[in-house]
Amino acid sequence: MITASHNPPDWNGFKIKEGFGGSAFPETTKAVEKQLDKLQTSNFKPQNNSKSQITKFDPDPEYLAKIKSLVDLDSLKTHNLKIVIDPMYGSGSGYFKKLGLAVIEIRGRRDPLFGGVNPEPLPVNLEESISFVKETALKYKNELTACIILDGDADRLAAIDASGRFINTHNIFSLLLRHLKVNRRLSGDVIKTFNLTNLIDKQCKKYDQKLEVVPIGFKNIARKMMEKDILLGGEESGGMGLKGFIPERDGILAGLTLLEMVAYEKKNLAQMLEEIMNELGHFYYDRLDLHTNEAQTVVKKLTDSPPATFAGRKIAKVETLDGLKFNFEDESWILFRASGTEPLLRVYVEGRTPEEVKLLLGAGEDVVRQNS
Repeated sequence: MITASHNPPDWNGFKIKEGFGGSAFPETTKAVEKQLDKLQTSNFKPQNNSKSQITKFDPDPEYLAKIKSLVDLDSLKTHNLKIVIDPMYGSGSGYFKKLGLAVIEIRGRRDPLFGGVNPEPLPVNLEESISFVKETALKYKNELTACIILDGDADRLAAIDASGRFINTHNIFSLLLRHLKVNRRLSGDVIKTFNLTNLIDKQCKKYDQKLEVVPIGFKNIARKMMEKDILLGGEESGGMGLKGFIPERDGILAGLTLLEMVAYEKKNLAQMLEEIMNELGHFYYDRLDLHTNEAQTVVKKLTDSPPATFAGRKIAKVETLDGLKFNFEDESWILFRASGTEPLLRVYVEGRTPEEVKLLLGAGEDVVRQNS
């Protein structure tokens, strides 16, 4: 694939997918890089292949048939559920309608400039969508209004509740886990990346379900999905992989499964999320992306000399699985990690209150500035 993903067009590059349908493993990427190095030192000249060597095909029939086998679409049609879809002008446009669902689609026109907005399902990019969902819920007087937001290439998702509440990746993972385990009673282990909520740990303990934590990047989840019986795997950026599908993220499948949960329980997203948190604990999250060329240096400095306290809190445990993570006694945490694709240092925070999240993010930004 030739894509810049969610980045500006000057970041355009090649993305390699393997035969199993998921992202290339490191060993494959290294082999390709090695071959490219050879070509650069040789007299190789690109060949203009004829159009007859290019095969075109339509993946929709097989894809849609597989999706229909994994989700109870009839429940979405028969229940009084008002569905809003926001594909952010990307490649997910039209797919919920192709599945025969009567949805309201906003920002559904295919636009390579994504309407001038970064096609990432984050609140900063969703102000109009949040307002539209609230207006739709009021118009139809329907508590079961829900919006699924897809990113530009539809492999990641977020959601908006009828109240206009943003449902982030952490929330979606917890909701899907409850639905798959409690409502559908499916088996299989659970995998999360290093920067996902501790609420998942508490849910797995309650469900007596094995949980594995892996470094950030869906390729680490995909390999596990190929080797083991995995029910659900997910990452902070919004990618979810579900049992029965290819070992890869799919925002459409995850979104449909989330809507299936709304129809099954006849409750809106925020209601179900509050039920989980009221029982197991409230967790809140935010992230800060700091542009710096010193990201690796900052993380190394903090790793080599970690403080005993941070923002006035005692550090209960330090983890270095991927970046540097300070865990605090109340199960809140802050993670410093250099981006693998951009000159960014990402600061991830989970707290027990929204105020705690803001405090820790501010302290994290201060520490980065001091060590840059």
